[in-house]
Amino acid sequence: MSKMRGTSELSLQEWLGKAEQGDPQARYECGAIYDSASENSEDSVKALYWYQKAAEQGHISAQFCCGSMYSAGEGTKKDEVKALYWFRRAAEQGDGDSQFKCAQMYGRGEGTAMDKEEALRWCRMAAEQGHLEAKYFLKKGAGSAE
Repeated sequence: MSKMRGTSELSLQEWLGKAEQGDPQARYECGAIYDSASENSEDSVKALYWYQKAAEQGHISAQFCCGSMYSAGEGTKKDEVKALYWFRRAAEQGDGDSQFKCAQMYGRGEGTAMDKEEALRWCRMAAEQGHLEAKYFLKKGAGSAE
């Protein structure tokens, strides 16, 4: 589910030491390691735990991953309200993928009331970030990103 996989050769134990000291990148890396190894639900729960710790500190990729996990019900029960919350937090920081996810969710009424204008607004922002799917939907006149 990771937006970007871990970027270092450090071991899980080394990342955990840094994560427990509050380092947001280390917390994200722990989430990514558990996420990539998620052969069982316990790993997914641990992935979400660390992603959320990093996301609460403003880590954009971790916010996207939290949104994705809540949207899919990985490591937790499916919760579209929480998914939209995390996608929106990353989207507000300029993340194009999260902006497009917001467009889709507003366009479909997932986690919120359906709002085509809000969907179009997020789709336009994603397109401005270079998001190809958003550009496609706008070009085809399907700005609700359904």
